[in-house]
Amino acid sequence: PHPHPHPQLQATQTSLARQQFYNISHSTQTRLMQLWLDKGLYSPGDTLTAKCSFPHALDAACGKDSSGAAAGRARIARIAVTLCAQQQECESETKEGQSSNSVDVGALSLASGTSSKTTKLFGRFHAFCTDTASVVFSMVIPLDLPGNFSTELLSLSWYLSFRFLVAVHKDDAAAGEGGGDDDDDEVDDDEVDVCSGMMSYEKLQWRLPLNVV
Repeated sequence: PHPHPHPQLQATQTSLARQQFYNISHSTQTRLMQLWLDKGLYSPGDTLTAKCSFPHALDAACGKDSSGAAAGRARIARIAVTLCAQQQECESETKEGQSSNSVDVGALSLASGTSSKTTKLFGRFHAFCTDTASVVFSMVIPLDLPGNFSTELLSLSWYLSFRFLVAVHKDDAAAGEGGGDDDDDEVDDDEVDVCSGMMSYEKLQWRLPLNVV
């Protein structure tokens, strides 16, 4: 799958054996996080295990200047991850005198004849990581739901939704905050914008599609 980052983020993918690695960087050319996924292909019922490593904590441990470019001018203060399944119906006209078809995909009930998009949440993890070198989380892909598929009537896709609270040096802070093209607005991280010292804070999003078959 190809990652879909927020405009302030850059994501690069590396495959090693069956594992997947992603390097996440800020627009200030600062490395924010390295994400490791235990494998690149999942099936319903599988447990997804991931590890997030934060270079800023390693830089601090090495004694680098926290205000200089060497140590990075942006760092992740908080991370929230949600396992999501998004169902989308395609428009399908119903002939007069016929009722619209209804398709039940596990816990997801879809009716053709209208166009809609719904996101279901199946796992959630969050952590404060200002002074954390790495975090590990696991989420179970429900056994009673199908993997990714797409038909003329409907489609289902799995992905991880990442939300970051990023501390950015004020000289590099973006003019606008938040936004992005992630439309799962029902995910509420209860984040509060704060501003302290030489740092300001941005809320950024990243969606990582999953191969679930």
